[in-house]
Amino acid sequence: MLSKKLLLLQLVILFFIGCSKKQIKQAENVNAFDISLFQAKLIDIPLLLAIEPVLSEISDNSFVFYSKDNLKDIINFYEIEMEFLGWREVAKFESFEPLLMFEKPNKRSVISIRPEKARNKVVIFW
Repeated sequence: MLSKKLLLLQLVILFFIGCSKKQIKQAENVNAFDISLFQAKLIDIPLLLAIEPVLSEISDNSFVFYSKDNLKDIINFYEIEMEFLGWREVAKFESFEPLLMFEKPNKRSVISIRPEKARNKVVIFW
């Protein structure tokens, strides 16, 4: 009798473990889809490689991510790549939180780079 109860308990535990893994995989797929959707919206705004998106802070007109790249490298990247994609830099504020402002005909974008401990938080508004 005891062995049947133990077997039943093991099956129940295995069932719940299997279900939890499926939920995690589904959440990862949703996140990947959300990121792909925002990359499509940002077709003319470049993104750094090796970024860590902050899904809780993303909205319809902003994209937020962390980067381990150097602050100056991030600024240089956006100045060069935005110009390459047809954006014109209209303002640049270098302070604790550098701001880069760009425009295209009928479009504007602001990029904020917020230094944190071991990484930088980049916020792109459009």
